[in-house]
Amino acid sequence: MTDTVLHQDDARSAMKAEIERLREAGVAGDAGRLRDLFDYLARQSLEGVSPKEIEIAADVFGRSDLSETGDSSVRVYVHRLRKRLEDHYLKDGAASVARLTLPRGEYRFALEGEADATRPLAAAVGERRLKLSPGAMRLVGGAFVLLAVMNLMLLALLMTSGPGGSSKTYESPVWSSLKTSERRLVFVLGDYYIYGEFRDGLFLERLVRDFEVNNKDDLDSRRVGDPERYGRAQDVSLQYLPVSVAHVMEDLSGIVSDREPWVLQASALTPETIKCCDIVYIGLTSGMGILEENVFAGARFVTGETFDQIIDTSDDREFVSEAFLNASEQVRYRDYALFSFIPGDRGNHVRVLAGTRDTGLMGLSENLQNAGWVRENLTGFNGVDRYEALFEITGQSQVNLSIRLVRQTGAE
Repeated sequence: MTDTVLHQDDARSAMKAEIERLREAGVAGDAGRLRDLFDYLARQSLEGVSPKEIEIAADVFGRSDLSETGDSSVRVYVHRLRKRLEDHYLKDGAASVARLTLPRGEYRFALEGEADATRPLAAAVGERRLKLSPGAMRLVGGAFVLLAVMNLMLLALLMTSGPGGSSKTYESPVWSSLKTSERRLVFVLGDYYIYGEFRDGLFLERLVRDFEVNNKDDLDSRRVGDPERYGRAQDVSLQYLPVSVAHVMEDLSGIVSDREPWVLQASALTPETIKCCDIVYIGLTSGMGILEENVFAGARFVTGETFDQIIDTSDDREFVSEAFLNASEQVRYRDYALFSFIPGDRGNHVRVLAGTRDTGLMGLSENLQNAGWVRENLTGFNGVDRYEALFEITGQSQVNLSIRLVRQTGAE
């Protein structure tokens, strides 16, 4: 009996030590719901308790009006926390003696044994930070600048195009209500913020794309809150847009010329704009910025930690894009895209056109302009206030060949 108690105490001490190490490493962030969930599960797990979903919804998210069916938001954040842990050990935890896990179907931490040093780090689907050697710095930095300039020039041309095509675009049920809406229309373009890391504050050593840093304000906050990691980071006034965004803007040129919307980069979007206006997000799943929380709060389809994954929270089915492996090859691959129609806080709506990669976004946009295709396939969209759909796009050399509706809300 004594040996059993000692063993349990040792296991608890080992779990506590690993929890503290992960907390110091910032795996769940410094603040926010993901950190709150991490701390809550840590306390419960150390006490040997596995809380129910409805208890987490009440204790962590402040939801007290739920039935026993629970809350999908809990599953979303648990999934993200699980991916954060897996991502940490894949990239930074090869030497860890033990690993903290979130077993599927349970809301508690578990501690696994010694790390498998032979586990390939390349198994991660995507890299969270873009790191460039000094030798490639000027070339790649110039490429990002050129890409941004080319995209913005093309968008400027689209903004000055004539009204041709507007009536045809409005025939699609996806866009028809925009024709009569009196609210301001805002196109939000999913851009990417790049910062630089400097040696001695003078010499640029590398450019970094960090999905947790989406504008200068984010960077300033990180520099103050985590000087060890971000102390050498500086704003270099560098952002870029995916090429697929320009293609979608061309598809929507009729609405652009008819409604004369605001066009904002996601990094410049404010909460006030989200509340006041009809929003159309155009970009990749990884580029939403502050809009991400609105889009995925209580959503059925959410992104994984690498953004090349989309998860159906109703059954935890994962859909993983193959575009990042095969986009430059003469082989066919699968990409995915999301279309969401979400009510705002003040009677407005948010429309989301998001691809995991460029192929998915372009394939989705082309088909949403086809009124007949929309009516035939998006059967759950008719007369609803909230709608989500997941699409699989077959591509080759970044050209979309076909599209298939995989799942949708309201029609199953």
